[in-house]
Amino acid sequence: MKQNRLRQKTVIAVLALVIAGTKVSAETRQIIPMVDYQALVTDEQSLSIPGVGLLVLSGDNVFVGQYARSVYTDAPGDYNGDVYHAIDVLYDGAIGRHRIVSLFGAASDRPVTGGLDTCQAATVYGYEVVAHPRTSIVLGGGVAVSDFGIETPSGDPWPVMPVPFIRASYTAPLFACSFDFITGPNLQLAVAPDHDFNLLLDMRIDQYRDIRDLIYEVVAGYRFLSIGFKNDVLSSVPFREDEAIETSYYAVFATVDLMVLSVTAGYAFDSRLRHEVGVIEKTGDGFFLAAQVLLPLGGGGK
Repeated sequence: MKQNRLRQKTVIAVLALVIAGTKVSAETRQIIPMVDYQALVTDEQSLSIPGVGLLVLSGDNVFVGQYARSVYTDAPGDYNGDVYHAIDVLYDGAIGRHRIVSLFGAASDRPVTGGLDTCQAATVYGYEVVAHPRTSIVLGGGVAVSDFGIETPSGDPWPVMPVPFIRASYTAPLFACSFDFITGPNLQLAVAPDHDFNLLLDMRIDQYRDIRDLIYEVVAGYRFLSIGFKNDVLSSVPFREDEAIETSYYAVFATVDLMVLSVTAGYAFDSRLRHEVGVIEKTGDGFFLAAQVLLPLGGGGK
């Protein structure tokens, strides 16, 4: 499941609005179209990912939908010219102390229409058992639907699995942290988040194969400039394990964030392409580029 990947993008977009000074009240709805582009160019791999999306904020409710198109123009094996599509949808809402999260993700050369193993969906419910001005803990659970590699006695895939829902957060004047777990753990830490100089740490685990599945990003920022280091997955198409393809890399980078426009560039190294069953090919060093444009359309009534 790629819920954490989508959630990270959502958090980034919401933080950009907070930095811009946009306050979303319970009576106000913000609609923000998004356009983004990512590229990775290394010794033996070139990948570009244009995408579009829509973010809707209304009080404690967040909806985000995104589409991305991954194009390999240079890659080992038979992937040159291959095109993959990713569709992600997330709703994260609250009514009083009740929390509901629903998500859908599909990634393939034929998303959704390619079969159950090209898409994943989950819906969870949680109740805020601790509701303090500085501390919040939400506990609950739900169900996920996909091809999990579990077969029934007749040989058909078993498509439904129970999943937990854990969410916790703590906020202090100079420190904030949050943790959530649905299909994998996701942790964010922030030091002095409301000050000109701040430190951010984001960590998550989407899969459990080796140490490279620990995805993280460490960022030191001053106003609209920041520098950082990360281990990231740029494109992951999990359909059919024997044909899955994934690109990952380490990077040092710098970001210029002008609220509605964010541009990141950096040096990428130890990149690799994982494909088929356990086949990992090192694809060298190079650079990566990412840009995102947010287009707030203003607020409106509910």
